[in-house]
Amino acid sequence: MFKYDISVIIPHRDSVSLLPRLFATIPESPRIEIILIDNSLEKTTMQQIRNVGISRDFSLLYSAPERGAGGARNV
Repeated sequence: MFKYDISVIIPHRDSVSLLPRLFATIPESPRIEIILIDNSLEKTTMQQIRNVGISRDFSLLYSAPERGAGGARNV
């Protein structure tokens, strides 16, 4: 049996300030997994994300910026 029923994959590039609004649209549930794929030129750190007010559990993965949005969606 799987741990999560739903995985929400969020490609992200240089938009940390918009993440709280996005995360607020995702229902809080232990059955929902959030995966944030950073595709920024300079890697976004977990601390930067926490500093904008996101305290939920999520996974932070990185995609090479030259791969573009498609690369971020296919990590």
